[in-house]
Amino acid sequence: MAKSHVRYYPVGNGSMSLIKLDDSRGTTILVDMCISNDADDKENKLVYDSAKDLRSHLKRESDGRLHLNLLVHSHGDDDHVRGLQNHFWLGDPADYESKKDEPEKIIIDEVWSSTRYRKYDTQSFPLGDDAKALSKEIRRRVEKRSETAGNYVRILGDDLQDDDGDEVPASVRYPCGASVDTVAGKQFNDFSAMILGPLGKEENEDDKTYNDKNRGSLIVRFNRTVKDFFGNERMCSLVFGDDTEVRTWERLYDDQKRDRLEYDVLLAPHHCSWHSLSWGSAEDKNAKVSVKAKGSLSNANAGAYIILSCKSNDDEGEKSKKVGRARARPVYEGIVGKTQVICTGEHAIDGKLAPIVFELTVHGISKQSNAPISPYTAASAATIGEPLPHG
Repeated sequence: MAKSHVRYYPVGNGSMSLIKLDDSRGTTILVDMCISNDADDKENKLVYDSAKDLRSHLKRESDGRLHLNLLVHSHGDDDHVRGLQNHFWLGDPADYESKKDEPEKIIIDEVWSSTRYRKYDTQSFPLGDDAKALSKEIRRRVEKRSETAGNYVRILGDDLQDDDGDEVPASVRYPCGASVDTVAGKQFNDFSAMILGPLGKEENEDDKTYNDKNRGSLIVRFNRTVKDFFGNERMCSLVFGDDTEVRTWERLYDDQKRDRLEYDVLLAPHHCSWHSLSWGSAEDKNAKVSVKAKGSLSNANAGAYIILSCKSNDDEGEKSKKVGRARARPVYEGIVGKTQVICTGEHAIDGKLAPIVFELTVHGISKQSNAPISPYTAASAATIGEPLPHG
């Protein structure tokens, strides 16, 4: 596939998306990852092999190794960083070594994160092994601050919370509203990222709410200007809100900067959780959709899509998630239209789970052809792994 495109992988109640640009380098940007051990099992035919697909889109550089140009790490939940240690090299590339009994490690040229990479594993802020490993790697990069592949790092957003006394160096900090047009040392004039979150602490916000991992989730809008031979051009925008919940979407609405939230494809926050749209419980029939939160998520361009990165309803075994999605999904369908809302757990090609793929064209977003999902090929809850609750 020669054109710039984005792939939303079927990883259960997790998140993993790959942007690949059609520049001379073939720049690759991975927004989160959720590669379960089952996905690494070549004998397991019911789970999509997202790791194999990812590797097929990466290039070998002059050092002979596979390189991912940018990893965007939204926050520390396992379902957004699972598989990191199995597939990626952590440490200075100068020390790279590959073991025979392990998959070839991928070099991550650059990492983006919020300041919460500095939060230590505690009872109130639990981190899995992959999240702790990435936190250690980001610390190494911030301390080294080397402008070389495998050492680049940027810390995004207005959230200043961490467990250390020293502030993150200004040279790697990018606040909300900043636009970044460089990826792993390459500057673009037709591609950029707008930083929209995490937002800073509110004046009356209690510590418990502020300390929540989802509260510190990144919000990034990627913009790619596509041109044709006749000089026509169009900007395609992809918004990733990851696990951001209702409080932040309301604040973004109050900022009255709706143009920053325009999108051609939106990854619905928190795996289509009701808590991104409402303050109330999904099981409370009187709970209402926040007008402001919905307003922030309604800035769809003509022909826009909304992606739900979660299991299919039939495959979901947890009642609270089913109820939440049953209420949240119609809200998104009301924004872009029923046919424009697609769930990764329901999407298949030739009867098998497959990524949802969009090309970025001068006419806007173009969805790759697909076939209806067969219930016999949908991954089960046990197959995907153990995602964290998303009611």
